[in-house]
Amino acid sequence: ADTILNAIKNIVLYAKDTFDGYENDVQFETYRAKNDNDDTIDDYIETRIQATKDKLYELGEDIKYIWLLPQIQQTFKKRQVYQYSFPDNLAHFFNKLSDIFEWGFKPNDEDILKCRIRTTGIVHDNYDITNDNGDIHSFTITDVGGQRNERRKWIH
Repeated sequence: ADTILNAIKNIVLYAKDTFDGYENDVQFETYRAKNDNDDTIDDYIETRIQATKDKLYELGEDIKYIWLLPQIQQTFKKRQVYQYSFPDNLAHFFNKLSDIFEWGFKPNDEDILKCRIRTTGIVHDNYDITNDNGDIHSFTITDVGGQRNERRKWIH
């Protein structure tokens, strides 16, 4: 969620630079229901959990609203022209905001595969997998630090 929050903030800033007269004048209203008559700690905790779930959902909906603004979409589509830097696969996650900001969200295999952690250098990881017959298959995964400035290290 932290990457999404930082990315939407940056897209809004870039949109201001890209579109003459574009101002971030979107207004959000937050409604809070406060119940001061909780009788037990369990009731209080349940109320706080529900409030947290509601805030998480509202935050996701607010970010989704910003993401769908035409100026934001155009800024994102022109990111290479203006050389704006965003994490890989950002659109995948922005298009799943309602799911991501749902309490108890669990990423699926595609979400996990689309996550990216920046690496440098060359890293080898060895794995052994045992199949149903008890046969062991060994393999190595090599991460070669995929950024352009890391490619010179691949050759050596």
